[in-house]
Amino acid sequence: MEHELKQIVAELFETDFHAVNADFLLSTRRMQGSLARAKLDAAIRHRLGVKCRGVYSAQTYGELQEAVLGVSVNGAETDTSSSSVKMGANVKPSVMLGENRIGSVPVLSCGIDIEMVDSFPKVDDYWKDSFYTNSFSSVEIAYCLLQENPRMHFAARWCAKEALKKCESSYLSEEMKNLEVVSSNGAPPIFRHYQNGIPVPIPFVVSMSHTSLMAVAMTIKQANV
Repeated sequence: MEHELKQIVAELFETDFHAVNADFLLSTRRMQGSLARAKLDAAIRHRLGVKCRGVYSAQTYGELQEAVLGVSVNGAETDTSSSSVKMGANVKPSVMLGENRIGSVPVLSCGIDIEMVDSFPKVDDYWKDSFYTNSFSSVEIAYCLLQENPRMHFAARWCAKEALKKCESSYLSEEMKNLEVVSSNGAPPIFRHYQNGIPVPIPFVVSMSHTSLMAVAMTIKQANV
């Protein structure tokens, strides 16, 4: 697994396999932003069968290997029980809606995100690619594939989910595919959160916009004043 993990990093960074050592930096421009880390996460889940929160925080390859495999580059074992789990384990994330207040007055919160459309991978089959299946629900994939430029619409939905996480921190650790943007019949888009496989509408307003070059989305949490 160590060899495969190193191979994944070498491919994502388009560098020689032997250049990936303990001090190999992951915190470069290529890996800035949640989208780049999500691609790394998807590759590790697909090829190693491991889900690990450390993928999003590791600054070097050595830190990544310790987080994902529980083995340091020098061969010492480390404890990954709190950060890494095998795929297929019965993991049920618990998400509770937070509430920002000043005294007893609810305060509106918002989040915004922008991404370049070309940052989203070109693939032959969106239904089988690990990045897209880890990031989007089947409803979202079906909707985007009906559009003339699917990646543009995937980008807008990614931005909406990132904006949601910035707006409400309790969703930060939630799986992207469990957060769904639904739009139909010309109605404004809405958010749904999958809980135990059931999509539940959540009280956030979202606005998305996109061109062939970039996508942007803003999310606002509804509050009763």
